[in-house]
Amino acid sequence: ELQWVPYEQSKGGDRDVKWVRCLKGNRVVTVSGGGSLVVWDMATRRPVFRFGIKRGSTPGLSPNGALLCYSRDADIGVLDLEKGAVLATQKVGPNLTWPNLRFSPDGSKIACVDHQRLRVWDFLSGQLIADTPKRGFPHGDYRFVSANHLLLSGKSLYDFANQLMVWSYD
Repeated sequence: ELQWVPYEQSKGGDRDVKWVRCLKGNRVVTVSGGGSLVVWDMATRRPVFRFGIKRGSTPGLSPNGALLCYSRDADIGVLDLEKGAVLATQKVGPNLTWPNLRFSPDGSKIACVDHQRLRVWDFLSGQLIADTPKRGFPHGDYRFVSANHLLLSGKSLYDFANQLMVWSYD
């Protein structure tokens, strides 16, 4: 059993762990309510590195667990979790509200759903391949189920390449 207080210098909701994923090599990555992303060495329970992301945002882990997509200010970016280095950033605008990012299952795309829009980029080129208002979409979490389809709130399949709601059920 391992115990430690990840964000002991923070107070209130900034101290809460809002997101966590296990990595290779006995490491864990967490995000606090205040937007502090930390990669931890579980053997020592000490930080390997810290990185600030947008408060209220949710990062996405690549399929192989080596990269993390994140939101920061008016940008989204990709972080190499082994080196603690930013590999790429992309301007998306100043109005990102509660951005939630995901890699596609094959790692070829990155999606960002915020309070107002759904956007998808080609990972290698950085080209925006879908930009859709979120109006009419169900609220809640989303997941890639293929390279071109997102499952929204566990009940609606959306084909972002063709901007088409394929099906929805209650």
